[in-house]
Amino acid sequence: MRRRVLALAAAVALVAGCSSGDDGSKTVAGPQTTGTTTTTTTTAPPPTQTRQTTRTSTTPTQTEPPITTKTEPGIAPSPPAPRTAPPSRAGALRFDRIVVLEGSDGRFAGHANMTNQGAAYLNGLRIAWRILGPNGVELDRGVSRWPNLAPGETATIELDGSRAYSDAWVRVRFEAP
Repeated sequence: MRRRVLALAAAVALVAGCSSGDDGSKTVAGPQTTGTTTTTTTTAPPPTQTRQTTRTSTTPTQTEPPITTKTEPGIAPSPPAPRTAPPSRAGALRFDRIVVLEGSDGRFAGHANMTNQGAAYLNGLRIAWRILGPNGVELDRGVSRWPNLAPGETATIELDGSRAYSDAWVRVRFEAP
């Protein structure tokens, strides 16, 4: 009987990565998890017979992956926050909520709300816009079109630029009928 217990203890120790004569604890490390092997020996209390039992347990623990502060390849960084321009007027149109930002292609992009503040319907609108820098220097220009706008109606037009974006812009000027 004693030989079976010793053979069983040796087999458990071998599976756990310990030698047959090793009674201490051992740490087993893997690529993402670490484990602790603990061997305990207990003596049974019956007075007529003394028997020793060996039990081995392994407790795995998770390790956190390292935190990186650099941009991962293939993941685009978040775009910069858009800036707004002050409201503007051109004829019967009022422009507000004017947003200018750098487009995904590196050029000027944005949008603006336009409201018809006149009493007449406006049809076939052609709105010329210019993005201006310090001292009125033109940084980009373009034309947006809108089919029709009723009195009091508001629509959003896109500003699709053709020149490289620059943070030096100050305001947007609109020209409309």
